[in-house]
Amino acid sequence: MVNAIGGVNVTLAKQTVSGGYTFHAGVSHLTGTTAVYYVRNAPAAQEAREQNQQSLLRAILDRITSGHLLTNPLTAYHVVSAMTSLLTVDSNFTNSEVETLATRLNRVSGSEGTFVTAPTSITSGHRYLNSSLSDELWAAIRTDSIAAFAAKYPATITPKRDRLRRCF
Repeated sequence: MVNAIGGVNVTLAKQTVSGGYTFHAGVSHLTGTTAVYYVRNAPAAQEAREQNQQSLLRAILDRITSGHLLTNPLTAYHVVSAMTSLLTVDSNFTNSEVETLATRLNRVSGSEGTFVTAPTSITSGHRYLNSSLSDELWAAIRTDSIAAFAAKYPATITPKRDRLRRCF
């Protein structure tokens, strides 16, 4: 997906190294390959990797909307092709429903969404899912009420650690 949209920029507070790639403090341009190393930064704590993953998702959404990538038929084709290769959809999902989804995606921005992390706890050095809160999270996902869940459990909100910039 990152390659299909021409890459994305993320702004990092400090330099980090992952998989032999150095990501400098400030703006880093990510390609499909470097994005993988950015989100899988092995030396980083799990929370930092989760923030990197969500920052990448925000950057992708912002790039698609700010670059108006779905208004150009050729670019839209590449973006939708990349998206559909990542998704499994119900066999009843029609072509017009896929088109509607792509059209709606053009209005979604990474800065507008609420990103939450599944609630966990650490016991004896192992991370465990907090099943009582996660049941509420899954219900919020099913009912499209993530914002209400986040308001009720603000500790689950993933902060916008990286400032995102458009990449043209």
